[in-house]
Amino acid sequence: MGHARAADKPEDVGLSSERLARIGRVLRGEVDAGRMPGAVVAIARKGALVHLDALGYRDKEARVAMTDDTLFWAASMTKPMTVVGALMLLEQGKLLIDDPIGKYLPEFREMRVPAA
Repeated sequence: MGHARAADKPEDVGLSSERLARIGRVLRGEVDAGRMPGAVVAIARKGALVHLDALGYRDKEARVAMTDDTLFWAASMTKPMTVVGALMLLEQGKLLIDDPIGKYLPEFREMRVPAA
């Protein structure tokens, strides 16, 4: 997967700068209220990175600021993100729920699940 290319502005890819700015305001409110230490928000559309914001702290006790290249332990959060992506493709008609996985991921074409 390649890197996203920069866009002049979110409107170039059909997004609203004003609405994207709301995300930061809401998250800053969460940080200020002490409900979360910090966050990094990256939003891309049509291959263009249109919003990147780091806020709060990556180490709150040491007062080390969050940076846009901070690494996170994602744990099981990859599962819901994968499902959202799959459902978006399903909605667009680019993924059919009854198709074998090998149609989309050729490395799984020959894989067989043993009978119980």
